[in-house]
Amino acid sequence: MTSMRARFDLFTLIALGGLLAGALARAKLVDEFALFMAPVFLGDRALPCLRGVQWPLARAPRLDVIESERVGEDVFVRARPRAGTREA
Repeated sequence: MTSMRARFDLFTLIALGGLLAGALARAKLVDEFALFMAPVFLGDRALPCLRGVQWPLARAPRLDVIESERVGEDVFVRARPRAGTREA
């Protein structure tokens, strides 16, 4: 995908489930995350946004927030993996 992006200047938005999102994050193929967060507690039966990913807190990828905005009761956040910690 990197060579395609460089060749065609592609912007790709992928709306997907947690399993594919987790696989892309583990493979370091995510340049930017766009997240909608709702102020609710879902409990331990909720599905994670990145399934199959279990980083210890000390090694968890850090994100740099580019943009955040309230959208009704929710919050929209755009963030990129922090340089030097690109495990996501």
